[in-house]
Amino acid sequence: MASQPVISRASVLRKRTLGGRVKKTSRYRAVEEQGFSLIEVILAITVGLILTGVAIPKVTTLVRSYRSYGDARSLSEEVSMAKMRGPADFTVARVYADLSTNRYRVEAWVIPPNGTSKCWVTDGDTQCSANYSSPNTPPSTLLLTTVTFGYGGLSSAPSGTQSTLAQAPACQTDAQTTAGTVGNVANSACVVFNSRGIPVDNTGAPTASDALYVTDSSSAYGVTVLATGLIQTWRATLPSGSWFNR
Repeated sequence: MASQPVISRASVLRKRTLGGRVKKTSRYRAVEEQGFSLIEVILAITVGLILTGVAIPKVTTLVRSYRSYGDARSLSEEVSMAKMRGPADFTVARVYADLSTNRYRVEAWVIPPNGTSKCWVTDGDTQCSANYSSPNTPPSTLLLTTVTFGYGGLSSAPSGTQSTLAQAPACQTDAQTTAGTVGNVANSACVVFNSRGIPVDNTGAPTASDALYVTDSSSAYGVTVLATGLIQTWRATLPSGSWFNR
């Protein structure tokens, strides 16, 4: 049996370039149809694993940062909602932050349906927030599992806002709001707006001490309210970064 001639790749390329017809022998097909070698496959897998190992921590950090910023934006929107809620109902409104359960909500000082006197009622609810016993929390928004209320190891407030870095003052009970006394609800922080959308303290005087801070252990975010009613969102890198306006 006569052996088939070996066709080199150079001759094939030359014939294709010149428009010549290439006869594909079994030997040529074997050369043309061969796949990757085992070494090439192993090298490709190794490079892919190395790149994945480098990318995963960065992606995880990026996702956590986006989630934290999302919570900060949501918190800022709730503060804006409370600022508008007061004037809309000609009353006082507030953002109530539960620092122990990492929940927050908007409340208004109104008379609930079938009620006889004013109390703090969660936006969209029909009963006094103080009436909840089981569960003991009115309808609220929960922070993500990686985010909590706090500001890590930071010691100074964003420029031009609070004189001392701190969460907003403790919330008032219904009785304390009626009497105009200082709030003392444990593990709480409240940003309160009057019927003109101005942040006020327990006496009804404008205040620049209101702020709410959240952290994911690598960054801290703050939502501050100036005495004029201006709401700002800030970010700082932990443990000792400087605040910058978002």
